[in-house]
Amino acid sequence: DLERIEVLRGPQGTLYGRNATAGAANIITRRPSASPEANASLTLGSESLVQGSFGAAGPLVEGRLAARASLSYEDRDGYRENLTTGNDIDDNRLRSGRASLWWTPTDQLEIVLRGDYATQDASTGNFQSLASVPCSLASTPENLGGFLSFPNPNFGGAIPAQVFNLTFPTATRPVVQDPDDLEVRHNVDARRSIEQKGLSLTATWTTDALTAKFIASHRDDAMNFLSDSDATDALLLTNDARQNTEQRTYELNLSGSMLGGDATWLLGAYYFEDEGQARFYYDLDALQRTYEAIFGLFGPGQAPLPPGSLAAFGVRLKTGQPRPEPFLDFRITQESESKAVFGPGTWSATDALRLTLGLRYTADSKDVHRELTNNLGGAPCNSFTDKEWDQFTGTAIADYRVSDDVLTYLSVSRGYKAGGFNAGQCFAGFNPENLTAYEVGVKSQAFDDRVQLNASVFVYTYKDIQVNQFIQNASTVTNAAEADIRGVELELLALPTEHLTLTGGLTFLDTEYGGGATFGNPISGGNAVNVDGNDLLRSPKWKLYAAVQYAWNLPVGTVTAKVDAAYSDKYYFDVFEASLPGQGEMEQEAYTIANLRLGWESNDGNYHVDAFVENFTDELSS
Repeated sequence: DLERIEVLRGPQGTLYGRNATAGAANIITRRPSASPEANASLTLGSESLVQGSFGAAGPLVEGRLAARASLSYEDRDGYRENLTTGNDIDDNRLRSGRASLWWTPTDQLEIVLRGDYATQDASTGNFQSLASVPCSLASTPENLGGFLSFPNPNFGGAIPAQVFNLTFPTATRPVVQDPDDLEVRHNVDARRSIEQKGLSLTATWTTDALTAKFIASHRDDAMNFLSDSDATDALLLTNDARQNTEQRTYELNLSGSMLGGDATWLLGAYYFEDEGQARFYYDLDALQRTYEAIFGLFGPGQAPLPPGSLAAFGVRLKTGQPRPEPFLDFRITQESESKAVFGPGTWSATDALRLTLGLRYTADSKDVHRELTNNLGGAPCNSFTDKEWDQFTGTAIADYRVSDDVLTYLSVSRGYKAGGFNAGQCFAGFNPENLTAYEVGVKSQAFDDRVQLNASVFVYTYKDIQVNQFIQNASTVTNAAEADIRGVELELLALPTEHLTLTGGLTFLDTEYGGGATFGNPISGGNAVNVDGNDLLRSPKWKLYAAVQYAWNLPVGTVTAKVDAAYSDKYYFDVFEASLPGQGEMEQEAYTIANLRLGWESNDGNYHVDAFVENFTDELSS
């Protein structure tokens, strides 16, 4: 049901909406057809993979009303095994459907109604334990008693666990795993269930002078997620997460041309509202005896509390009831609103020179209610916070056609992403980020259009860049002072012969934090660490892509063979470049993924069959 995908790099906030600082990926679905058509596909693969899709379209009232519908299906067994439960994990079950209706009640008015629905049930999000680092209690999965298992001066140098005959559960060894190991030991199988549904309406009214377009959409998403966050078979940190959002957007824009068609313009207004809730319920059953001992030994009684005493220290958000085992519950409810007006325009100053200027004003507001309860001794939280931000963003582009085969361009654009709030924090939040992007490039064709070469050089400058860190088992967004990205990108498409196609791409990135960017250790806290000069998250210095395809025209159709490979340089998952103690695994080593494909297509183009092997070198990336 896919017509095309548009990948737009750099800030796109002028036209394509809110928070589009890095770029936009526009997925364009096929519209209802004026003539009957149908398509079907079936894919079979390893791990009992079955993928299927079917679509059909056609007119309902000739020239006035047409419809399209499609269904898709996927089943795949897991390719890893949980040795504790004996089950395969990382399986996937996906069902989805789309429908659209095209109606032209008059020659000037066009209405398109679209709806979609999807469900997924998968055993995904299975963590691996790559390092064992003590938490604030000095506990590890191998020693859940923590400092109670060490000599303590408060007990005359004796070991409290021995003095009071305390025993603590331990995880099955090995706790630390090889990143390439496909087996895990979890006390539960991770499970994710998702339900998504959406509805949109696009009404377009066209006259000789202008075009008016109104777009309205409504979307509901819900997800339930169960995971073993400690990645061991100890009941140490089991997360039961539930999230749901309800979004509505409305947009009205007017567009037209002037100066004899040499200039085009668009003026628009946009409104967005979102209501969402996220709930994170953590069970820490394996630490029950540890906390009972701590509360008793260092409290008035000077002895471990009786089993079950933790029920007196907190009521769960999850159930509204006390619990004798340790728990940690977060809940966040947020309402967001965004309003914007925007207006890009393009002027063909000469036959070769074209100028584009766009401006957008955005006003965002968020109201959040955050709750936190536990029976681990920490203070509960019940806070209400609201915040507003606004920003001007825009784009300026000059492109010059040197010849029919060479186009050069220069662009400056500014993007903005609203601030927000973290579920695991009671009062703090994070600020908006701003990005100014500069790009100069050339798009060219040569040798009778048999070679296409595109090149660009770009510089991105961030202010208050939003950084996603994994802190104390929670994903937390914080701001760095500044960050810069400098890069070069090359793209090549060549047709040396009628049958041979060569494709290639190269990207070089030089990234760094700056301006005194500092972050605390995500595990132990302590003094803030300056990360100026460090690479940005997930930013490999080099990426390369190459593909070779050859086609044979036969009486029974066309046979095509293709091999492609993509290389990624190393990159980091944290701002510290994996340099802090116990966090050496926060680095992704360089890797290459290579694929093979052999296909046949009938002469009329109605049928095709492909045999393929993805990642035929069996590369594993941690």
